[in-house]
Amino acid sequence: MIFIIIDYRFIYNLSFKMSFVSFMGICILGSIFKRWILNLNFINKIRGFFVFLVYYIVDNFVMSLSANIFLLPILVSYFGFVSVSGIFYNLIASAIYPIIFYLGIIYLIFDFNFIYYLIYNLLALIDFIVNQKQLIWYF
Repeated sequence: MIFIIIDYRFIYNLSFKMSFVSFMGICILGSIFKRWILNLNFINKIRGFFVFLVYYIVDNFVMSLSANIFLLPILVSYFGFVSVSGIFYNLIASAIYPIIFYLGIIYLIFDFNFIYYLIYNLLALIDFIVNQKQLIWYF
């Protein structure tokens, strides 16, 4: 919102619109989806470290899905198509990027070669996922 105070023309910028709308999607739908998913019966039976893992996956899924739902009208109006497979690829990539970030910090501190190779392979996995054939719906 500070950008709007500095220069009101940011409202017309596509990147501002997409950022604002995806943020609103996460704020509005995020808590609803998270509450709905975490109230499922099988999630309450998970114990130990897997609780952390389930919450991590659910958080990434909910944020990505709610942002994508709110972005759909903007994507269709500006570009005329929606990459359906891109939504699912985003779910995978959004779960991997935080791991790469924390591994990068550990690598900067300790300089272990296996961490470098792990980061390299995770980035190669994301590159492989992104470069797959896309399912696109044109409008």
